[in-house]
Amino acid sequence: MESEAQTRRNRIDDCLKQAGWHILPWSRGIDITSLRHHALQEYPTANGPADYALVVDGQVMAIVEAKKLSIGPAGVLVQAERYAEGPDPLPPFSEQQEIVRRVEKLFAFTDQIESRLKQAQSHVDRITQSLLVNAFRGELVPTEHALATAEGRNYETATELLARIQTEQNSATVSVKPKRNRVQQSKGSRS
Repeated sequence: MESEAQTRRNRIDDCLKQAGWHILPWSRGIDITSLRHHALQEYPTANGPADYALVVDGQVMAIVEAKKLSIGPAGVLVQAERYAEGPDPLPPFSEQQEIVRRVEKLFAFTDQIESRLKQAQSHVDRITQSLLVNAFRGELVPTEHALATAEGRNYETATELLARIQTEQNSATVSVKPKRNRVQQSKGSRS
């Protein structure tokens, strides 16, 4: 699962850019009043830095906090309430509506990404099962017969190999003479 920083970089930055926001990193010398349609990263607030501050015509209109996908909306409610208590006044109602519209658009985009991720995971699961089936059938690599034919050489079939091994084992047991145990010899000679 991706980290919060990766979520911002890989998902939120792109969504903000697609929605027409210019993303800038926060710095002490930045003149907010000169910004028209910008998202300031790591914007300082009375409650700690926010991931983004959306600035329209020189005024902070909204604070955006990105969280990794494994944290649902309920997991960030306390933090959102802290930001809501901040000293910044709310923008006019028409601007609030525009912000809500854009945020809803971002949520819809996030839902699409989540749906695509589930589809991809399902596809990977099917591919894994297919690979295992093909592996057990011996279809992932060429057979010894195919390799020998391509190289113009002979090969042993599995039946021939098993017969040769059995013959070698049988001849090995016939030629081996059992050795006497020295402990038994010494006990036998004492009596």
